Amino acid sequence: MALTPGTRLGVYEIAAPIGEGGMGQVFRARDTKLNRDVALKVLPDSVADDADRLARFTREAQTLASLNHPHIAAIYGLEESGGVRALVMELVEGDDLSRRIARGAIPLDEALSIAKQVVEALEAAHEQGIIHRDLKPANIKVRSDGTVKVLDFGLAKAMEPTGVASPNASQSPTITTPAMTQAGMILGTAAYMSPEQARGQLVDKRTDIWAFGCVLYEMLTGRAAFAGQTFSDTVAAILQHEPTWVALPPTVPEAIRRLLERALEKDPKRRLRDIGDARVEIDEAQRGQERHGPIASGTPRAGWRVTLLGAVALVALGVATAVWMRQRTPAVLPETRLEISTPPTTQPWSLAISPDGLTVAFVAESEGKTVLWLRPLNGVAARPLAGTNGATLPFWSPDNQSIGFFADGKLKRIEIKGGAPQTLADALQPQGGAWSLDGSMVFVPHQLSPLLRISAGGGEPVPLTQLAPGHNGHLFPQFVAGGTHILYFVAGVSDIQGAYVSRLDGTAPKKLLDLRSPAVYLPTGHLLFVRESALFAQVFDPARLELKGSPIRVADRVAVGGGANVAAVSASNAGDILYRAATGSGRQLTWFDRSGKTLAEIGNPDSARKAGVLSLSPDGRMVAVTRTIDSTADLWLLNLERSGVMSRLTIDAAAGSALWSRDGQRLAFASNRNGRLDIYQKSVDGDRDEPLLITPGLKVPADWSPDGHILLYLKADTKTHLDIWALPIGTEEKPFPVVQSPYEDLNPQFSPDGMWIAYQSDESNRHEIYVRPFRGPGAPVPISTDGGTQPRWRRDGKELFYLGLDRRLMAAPIAFSSNGKSVEAGTPVRLFETKIGGAGISQREYEVSADGQRFLIDAPVEEVSAPMILIQNWRP
Repeated sequence: MALTPGTRLGVYEIAAPIGEGGMGQVFRARDTKLNRDVALKVLPDSVADDADRLARFTREAQTLASLNHPHIAAIYGLEESGGVRALVMELVEGDDLSRRIARGAIPLDEALSIAKQVVEALEAAHEQGIIHRDLKPANIKVRSDGTVKVLDFGLAKAMEPTGVASPNASQSPTITTPAMTQAGMILGTAAYMSPEQARGQLVDKRTDIWAFGCVLYEMLTGRAAFAGQTFSDTVAAILQHEPTWVALPPTVPEAIRRLLERALEKDPKRRLRDIGDARVEIDEAQRGQERHGPIASGTPRAGWRVTLLGAVALVALGVATAVWMRQRTPAVLPETRLEISTPPTTQPWSLAISPDGLTVAFVAESEGKTVLWLRPLNGVAARPLAGTNGATLPFWSPDNQSIGFFADGKLKRIEIKGGAPQTLADALQPQGGAWSLDGSMVFVPHQLSPLLRISAGGGEPVPLTQLAPGHNGHLFPQFVAGGTHILYFVAGVSDIQGAYVSRLDGTAPKKLLDLRSPAVYLPTGHLLFVRESALFAQVFDPARLELKGSPIRVADRVAVGGGANVAAVSASNAGDILYRAATGSGRQLTWFDRSGKTLAEIGNPDSARKAGVLSLSPDGRMVAVTRTIDSTADLWLLNLERSGVMSRLTIDAAAGSALWSRDGQRLAFASNRNGRLDIYQKSVDGDRDEPLLITPGLKVPADWSPDGHILLYLKADTKTHLDIWALPIGTEEKPFPVVQSPYEDLNPQFSPDGMWIAYQSDESNRHEIYVRPFRGPGAPVPISTDGGTQPRWRRDGKELFYLGLDRRLMAAPIAFSSNGKSVEAGTPVRLFETKIGGAGISQREYEVSADGQRFLIDAPVEEVSAPMILIQNWRP
């Protein structure tokens, strides 16, 4: 008889299926006689059709039904109808513990409360001679009021094949060999088996104590104590390895650490002998009264721990040794700080340590190209990942097997074992990403965007947050509190900008800290952030979403860079902190000729200058840039005729994207001073700032018309992404769209006669350069043939320059018809390779002299010496 909703099994009416496992299907049902909901576990055919097994199961069930404890799910009886036999059990509402752990490590107070209730259930069963034998998070349910119920006591043994039962059935093993599996059912779960179970030896209540230790460890760390990709790998880990003890949060009391060591002792004779002793330890830890000696019976580990630490002290410290220590040594180790050398990089902030703390991903140069590298910390060499040219801002998958990153204006993912990367979504000017335990990613495609969510397998991104008034962008997301909340940086006005956290259900975000750059979540219970190049940590309560105490200085001279001043800092779930040291280098203004030969360097490298906002005055004498001093962005003027002598033009303007008017008298710039990104203008003689455009939406200036009557600007839109608009100056005419499409249209440039615009668009699924009439009808004319960004006209309009996706500067011949109504483009010519290239909003990393023979490039200074620093076992 098939059980479907509405059918009856005796007095029980089936309501809905609950789940299915090796020990049968489980249904929610209504007891029509007693008017209560129950759970029905339908016995598999291998039990129900075997008379001997069924008789033995019935006897065991009668014994198990005698268990009566508030933390043990009760067995009400057996029911048979229509050839179907089912065990009638107490229905327990709520998530099982495996789902709760999947959201991340459980806070100490909550974990100890759950553990104590599990211990009380085991203690009651052991007093009656009943062993669970299959204790695991999936068999522990936590109700909404915090009450714990342990499920399936003794059922693994009750359902053993007849030939497996030993003369002393109460001590028979749950698993001997894989050959014991029948009908696809594995008796027990490998990751929680005791060593004696894994070897097929006789077991007693100490096997439950081992499983309890595995469960408690997993609650506190969010990771399995013993895990492998296959059954054999997992068994090997149980028999040969120790848990990663330093993954335990520093807040875990010493008594609980000792309890875990005794519970996970591989030799049953040395293991904690009675689960009641665990209850005592938990009680004392909850009261803050830790004992100062070994618990229960057996030999303490202090002696061999000291011996091991003494031996390690004789070994030359290195990254591989440190990792080995973490994997093998259950002691609380001293803090270590290790340098990791890397190839040269212009992106010191593009780094990420894996969740397990065993591998570092970073961006650096390889054969003249920027690629993603992997550095295993148990090895001595890094290797580049093929297919990651142009990579930036890597982030790890929760299982440590894949990496998300950005390249070519796209969000991509790649498996660390190799293979071609997979393109997932557009990401014009990426501002970070994060990978959730539920298989989704959250990323930021450009600096004016809210957080977007997408499946890690691809699909259509959907907004996760909304930009509130004063929010210019939500940047650099990270999952916290087991994945139920997300930490991110809000770019905006000074009183709004900072670190925020919000639930994934769309509820209002909560501000944690005033900052000028994104914070980093440290799963051991801290928030990491940088102020004035120093790295600080502050205690963070993920349950209450609150910061506590005062900031603690962790390191000095930390590299900061990128569009959002992102800190070169990353953290693992094991509590490791990785950062890259600052070097004081920055960007260098340099004149090049058409062959790429250096003609002159302007001033010295500038670490305060923001990338991508270079603007050359029409007379070629001055350059406007944005520089950030003391976390405040302002406009500065560089005098090219005086070797880059600088003068400040604005004060506390939070300014960016400066743009000269064609007469050289004014500068337009974007500012968030009033709570949203608007466009202002300022005279170069120092007169006060004046608003140019104050309307809803986020706006960035792009180009002035030759007559100075039109300002092109970019406008962000949730439906059409980025569009090109025109602002008439000095007239009553309202702003109007120039290019408005479902694609990313940006970086527009007026032709010298003002009749045409060149711009870039990703309508072909990659950024290309187009030319179209400014007003009136006319289809866009493609200029680039192999990708392109940042178009610039020669002063006479006969050439259009742009950057190829391979960072080469390109020149395309342009010919207009005699009536000026059509345009023809010649074959683009490669000039020389640069160190710049980006598809960002109003990106300006180079300028062209009037005759098109020289190019002023704001190139990043190649970094060759700044190492990454790995901090292990950090304690405040």
